[in-house]
Amino acid sequence: MNNELLNKPLGEWTLQELSKYYNLLQRIYRAEDILAGPQSAVCPGAQKPTGMPAAPGVKDKLGDFTAEIVDMQQLIEELKQAAEQERAKVEAYINSIDDEQTRLIFRLRFLHCLTWQEVAEIIGRRNTAAGVRMICKRHLAK
Repeated sequence: MNNELLNKPLGEWTLQELSKYYNLLQRIYRAEDILAGPQSAVCPGAQKPTGMPAAPGVKDKLGDFTAEIVDMQQLIEELKQAAEQERAKVEAYINSIDDEQTRLIFRLRFLHCLTWQEVAEIIGRRNTAAGVRMICKRHLAK
């Protein structure tokens, strides 16, 4: 694991660095959605056997999509490995936060990937999305 970010003083972390895990998860979800298309095209039952001889120009969907499927699966695996590494870095940083409420805000936002509004609703006590975001920004500015 790259210890460069873990060794940073608290004030040197940025929202962009903390959001890397979230961004990787979003890329994984998009890649899995894209992968679902070719996989469904080659699954059993996708081709309709009619018993008739194949006409010229008929393509083998399995052959056409196999390379795409393998490439996409490899990309997803690489993204998952990168996400695991980023999660470890972010988790180590969050665990170093002294204030319990601030630590919870960071955990909900950057590890559980909730929106600011969802974080505010969980924290409660009249917190708003803008309020919890400001708590985060103030902590990062220290």
